[in-house]
Parts: sequence; C-alpha cells; structure tokens
Amino acid sequence: MPRGRRDLAWLRSRMSWRIDFNEGQTDQAFTGPSADTNKWIDDCLNEAYEYEVNEALLNCGRRWFRRVHEFTWGSGNVTYVVPEYLMEVPIERMTDITDRDPGLELDFDVTVIQWKDSETLQWGTAGPGRDTNVRIEYLATPLQMVVEGDEPDLIPYRFRWLLVWRAAVIALTVADQAVPPIWSVHIRALQSQFHSSLSKGHPMVNDPPVISSDPYDYDVWY
Repeated sequence: MPRGRRDLAWLRSRMSWRIDFNEGQTDQAFTGPSADTNKWIDDCLNEAYEYEVNEALLNCGRRWFRRVHEFTWGSGNVTYVVPEYLMEVPIERMTDITDRDPGLELDFDVTVIQWKDSETLQWGTAGPGRDTNVRIEYLATPLQMVVEGDEPDLIPYRFRWLLVWRAAVIALTVADQAVPPIWSVHIRALQSQFHSSLSKGHPMVNDPPVISSDPYDYDVWY
C-alpha cells in the first residue's frame, strides 16, 4: 500500500489541529489575509523547516545535505548560467567526469573557472576545448514551501512530524500563548531520533558524493 504524501497540505492540517486553527474562522490569531488564510501557518512551517535543517547541519555535519548537479559544458562556451537553486548555495566541488568517474577536480579560481557574476560561471577566456561533462557538488538549503504539493525534501519522510510540532510552538510563541511543557519534551525526542538517524551511515539520497581523497577534508563520505 503506497504511503501518503507528507507535503505542505499535510503539514498544514496536522499543525492546525494542534493550535486549534480553522481557516474558515476569521477572528483567530493565526488567520492570514483573506487572499491567503494559510500565510501565517506557512510562515511558521517554513521557519521550522529552516531551523531543523540548520540544527542538523550543526550537529550532524554537512554530508547528509550534499547534492549533485551534472551538466555538459559545451566546447568553446565561455560561460554557463547556473540553475536558480544553485545561485545561493555553497558550491563545494566541481569535477570533470567526461572520461572517468570519480573525475578530475576543476580548479575553482581565476586560472580555470570563476564566477562572472552571481548567476554565471566563466571558464577562462575561451571555454573548454571540448564538450565537458561537469559535476557540481553543493550544499542544499531549504526551499520555501508555497503550494500544497511542496515537500520539505531535506527532512526524511518519517521525521516530518518534527516540523509539525516545531511550527506549532513557533505559532503559539508569536501569538503570546502558553506552550505546553510536554511539547518541548516531545520535540526534543523527535529531534534526537532525527539526528541519530543521520549518524548511521546511510545517505538521504541515492546519489551521495564520492569519497574525498583530500586528507584535510574531515567531513568526507564514509
């Protein structure tokens, strides 16, 4: 039997029940503007999402949130415009995987590749001498959830209840309402389970980055 989606619609409904929110009732502390009655609920959920990812990064390391983007840099093309989702994330490594994988690391400096501007990479002054397959390894950051089908992709499916409870606490705090002490206990337990799962050596995605051969890279994949 397929499991149900735990997307923004699912998060909204579970969180709303915990803070006694009804989008059809206009005189509540959590009701957004008429054009978007879920606005404050969504803000709390997105804040919770960012908070929990940042906590996991600080406590569990970067490797769980590494992702890859692969593309072909055409021969003689001096520039490459990166996808929007790469414009504001840390890029950790670029490799040439044209002939082999793991590939050869590309020097990310003015001699080979540099940023022309915030959206564009530049390869020297003439571009590569042939079509070159490039892999970019980057550190993913939470993307804002806006529509019902959006998912908090950086939080594994079974730990998304953590966002429900964290967002509920944020909402009650903003509304200057008392947060039941047992909620904090429950959140700590959920967060502990989440962080523990990240220490078991299993990637969150099917395409983990390659093992580093750099002896000074202490945050390598094992």
